[in-house]
Amino acid sequence: HVFSIGYMAHEKSLSRYFNGLLFFTASMLLFVCSGNLIVIFLAWECLGLASYLLIGFYREKTEAGFASLKAMLLNRFSDLLLLSAFILMFAYYQSFNLNEIIDSQQTLPPLVGWMLLLGVLAKSALFPLMNWLPSAMTGPSPVSALIHAATMVIAGVYLMIRLSTILPLSVLNGLTTIGTLTAILGAQAATQQFDVKKILAYSTISQLGLMMAAVGIASPQAAILHMVSHAFFKAGLFLGIGALIHYLENNRVNKETNAQDIRNLGALYKSYPYTFYTILIFSLALCGIPFTSGFLSKEYLLTQAWNSTSSLS
Repeated sequence: HVFSIGYMAHEKSLSRYFNGLLFFTASMLLFVCSGNLIVIFLAWECLGLASYLLIGFYREKTEAGFASLKAMLLNRFSDLLLLSAFILMFAYYQSFNLNEIIDSQQTLPPLVGWMLLLGVLAKSALFPLMNWLPSAMTGPSPVSALIHAATMVIAGVYLMIRLSTILPLSVLNGLTTIGTLTAILGAQAATQQFDVKKILAYSTISQLGLMMAAVGIASPQAAILHMVSHAFFKAGLFLGIGALIHYLENNRVNKETNAQDIRNLGALYKSYPYTFYTILIFSLALCGIPFTSGFLSKEYLLTQAWNSTSSLS
């Protein structure tokens, strides 16, 4: 929010932008703090609405309109399954109270568990419903940092973490498989991009896959640790890249030059040394280099995966 004050200062419709950002923040807090399935679903839908409004903030850009519509439609498909799963959960547990449902320690029926899994695929940009997230990078960089890196896309992972103790084994195996596929495909897709924000978007998809795989191997604590670690270094990367894009767009001689193309981003450490070093630190955390938070969370996740494999064998 503070970053947006300077980054968006030259834009029109600032009230619309900040209202959307505040609406999203309130929705996310409601989602995280609520213990009632009805309120959780309402907050979930508000997140989708806030994302739609902010992805399409630049109304004069055709691609922004298409990107916001794409995100909305894909999420509606999953949201219908999630709503159905919540209704069946009420029928099974006779309660909308999430804490009561978890404390009952009654495993969900496989059908409901799979509906929950399919219901979070789009929101958390998991395979095969992950293509909307790179398109969402048409929104302002602070939106990409807050919604599409650190918070909203985490909502599906967070929900599965809260419900992990009552998920049937088949669903946990499905989470592991989908999470692993997402991590591999997201990383591979990132290597084929030239748009720096899309590279970070696919990187986010890959990290979301790792978190979901951690839930699948019955290690929600590893997923939570990597979730918090990722929120900081990925948001930092988006804000740092956003600062560079802002600088390039305001100082470029040729207006046709794409400020987001990595082929145009060389030697900027001379003009933006502080931003260069912050991006470097966050990149090292993303890579999992020792003495960074990313190393700690990824190493813990891999250790849990190794122990899980060892116990199965």
